[in-house]
Amino acid sequence: YIDGRMEFDYVDSISVKAVPYDVPVVGFGGKDVNMLHLWDAQPLHDEIDMNAFNQGNYAESMKAKCETEAITSILYPDDSNGMGKRLRLRQEYFLCAAGLGMIINDYKAEYGSDWAMFPERVSIHTNDTHPTMCIPELMRILMHGILQSEQYHSPITLFCLRLWKSGQSPNSRLCCLEST
Repeated sequence: YIDGRMEFDYVDSISVKAVPYDVPVVGFGGKDVNMLHLWDAQPLHDEIDMNAFNQGNYAESMKAKCETEAITSILYPDDSNGMGKRLRLRQEYFLCAAGLGMIINDYKAEYGSDWAMFPERVSIHTNDTHPTMCIPELMRILMHGILQSEQYHSPITLFCLRLWKSGQSPNSRLCCLEST
């Protein structure tokens, strides 16, 4: 804590842009249309390492861009080796973080900064290993940037525990974080 605020150090991290592509899915009978949110990972800055490029190392000059785009190029890579495991984990985290970012932005647009009712207004269906990553990521997002007031910590922590137990509030809007 610094001056009463929680501070974080991100080590060996990269920042990427999550670009949504919404695909309409027509329901049975054609009366309802839902949106399927697909995500593309893109670099924040489309930079080329000019030193590497000018030395003739063209692949190295584009390494950061290629590694970022690989996150969403092929879903579920072979994870029998270390590189595959690392890419799979990046994919899982990316999809959860992108979905949660959308949920948070939608909530702020509809309810403003009234976070007290967040646990009653939002449900997140976690049905697999990687969507459960949304629990610590949601806590990180809320505790790091949105909820500086301690009055919200208990309800939000309880909400995250409820997610962990996969309890869905019957009166809540359902937000699915699934990559399948």
